[in-house]
Amino acid sequence: MDIRLENVSYRYADAGGKPAVGLEQFNLTVKRGSFTVVLGAPGSGKSTLLQHLNGLLLPMEGKVASGDVTLGAAAAENGGLPEGTTPRKRTKAEKKELDASLLKLRKKTGLVFQFPEKQLFEETVLQDLSFGPLNFGCNPQEAEAAARNAAKEVDLDAGLLDKSPFQLSGGQMRKAAIASVLASGPQVIALDEPTASLDQQSREELLLLLKALCRDEGKTILIVTHRLEEVLPYGDDFVVISKGRHVFQGSAGELLGRRDVLEEAGIVVPPYLSMLEELARSMKVPLPMDALSPKEAARWIAETLSGSR
Repeated sequence: MDIRLENVSYRYADAGGKPAVGLEQFNLTVKRGSFTVVLGAPGSGKSTLLQHLNGLLLPMEGKVASGDVTLGAAAAENGGLPEGTTPRKRTKAEKKELDASLLKLRKKTGLVFQFPEKQLFEETVLQDLSFGPLNFGCNPQEAEAAARNAAKEVDLDAGLLDKSPFQLSGGQMRKAAIASVLASGPQVIALDEPTASLDQQSREELLLLLKALCRDEGKTILIVTHRLEEVLPYGDDFVVISKGRHVFQGSAGELLGRRDVLEEAGIVVPPYLSMLEELARSMKVPLPMDALSPKEAARWIAETLSGSR
């Protein structure tokens, strides 16, 4: 299922009551089965966007469509109202209809928070991984089977399932958080800064895992991050968000050709990429799109300078 945001706006009230923009007339299409990366500086609206994908936030204007579920401004109690207007309470029938739509949407779209300790709360990892399936109607045996299968998918050691989630390492907790979402069988997995606080090896392992879920199982993966260098080798489609607005969407090569967009959005281009581009330009060869990670870029540069290419 494709995901579409059409003219979505969302505003927060700050301490003084003045609205602060989260999203402004935001348009986006995420293709089914794609690995989509949303880039933006802190405070750009990335997390606000993410929370619209499974209905944690509802648009004040516009609509979000995912498969056969559409949530428009009418679903939000403050949707489409002028500033200072008292929100209208939903009727019982409206609330029932919205709850049914949200349940359907959340079964299809799993959200992994930036900090897994905010997502894991049960006494054991197994209980955490079983929580989603149980809430979506599985019996205990089915839920446990789904939980164990999800743990296996993310390469989480079965010996950890009886431990408290808070006894796990940072990388293990991140895998457990992803497995807790996978256990419910979502078609879409959306992740907020998934590599935050992880060491380099754990970051690479996590991104390879997400790429495999996309490639091998057809999952739609959407990551929001500000770390350009980590995601370049993995993304199919790149979206840049600045001050709540959609300012770019395209391939890695197209993105690297738009330094103005990256600069405006506060996205730092790492030095190794600048060196890679400069060398490719001086050699009059295309930018090597298979060498966008630090490791592969270093190898390409070394081989090019030594004349072995």
